[in-house]
Amino acid sequence: MPRRRAIAPLIAPNQLRWSVWLDGLVVLPSGAPVLPSGGRRASQEQRRQSGAHKGRMHVANRVELIFDFVSPNAYLIWWPLRDIVRRTGAQLDVTPVFLGGMHKLTGNAPPMIRDAEVKGKNEYAMLEMQRFIARHNLTKYKMHPQFPFNSITLQRMALAAEQDGRVIQFVEGMLPAIWEEGLDITDPAALGAAVAAAGFDAKDLFERSQSDAVKQGLMASTQNAVDRGAFGIPTMYVGPKDGENEMFFGKERLAQIEELLEVA
Repeated sequence: MPRRRAIAPLIAPNQLRWSVWLDGLVVLPSGAPVLPSGGRRASQEQRRQSGAHKGRMHVANRVELIFDFVSPNAYLIWWPLRDIVRRTGAQLDVTPVFLGGMHKLTGNAPPMIRDAEVKGKNEYAMLEMQRFIARHNLTKYKMHPQFPFNSITLQRMALAAEQDGRVIQFVEGMLPAIWEEGLDITDPAALGAAVAAAGFDAKDLFERSQSDAVKQGLMASTQNAVDRGAFGIPTMYVGPKDGENEMFFGKERLAQIEELLEVA
């Protein structure tokens, strides 16, 4: 693997967040930059020291994934993130939100719409997606024929499953049906069969998804994620459930997340 080139910080050392890496540069509590030998990643001990400031030596070994089935990146990040969680022994929490509502609240838009007028950008994004798929051997992935589909019912069902403590099981069961098999989201019978195959009572979950409590709960979950800085999928937070967290956006941040979890 090629070495990472060490570069000078673009901002003053005392402005750098303690767990942030700048292309191989580590900032220790003294504020002095330390370049890992040969420009390689810093050792785990150096990462521990860089997280020691202000009591952050022991970062909670927990990842929260802000999640909506409609995003292809929700599928693409799921399996590599699950592997990282297993390797590090971290806890994984999934927070269902409604991406359409998040876009409305933040003014964001899907990249293929947002970047449509930028020559070459969407084409390059597709190239990077193919590289990610190849790197992580996600060969079963297929673009959904109804994309972008309305995910509101799925997300409400996911929230109902989350209330039962079974959201990971729901996500893991439904992602292949949607992003590998092209499940017809608009067909109630097909959707119900997929939910049942995932190990759930489809009738019960659907009925609960139509309750005011679940509808309001999804709205509140989406608003809360936006209030915390989220603007798209996948957004991840590393840290304790009721404490300071590090926010990461995009499937390209997996290496940074794994490094931070190794400090915990």
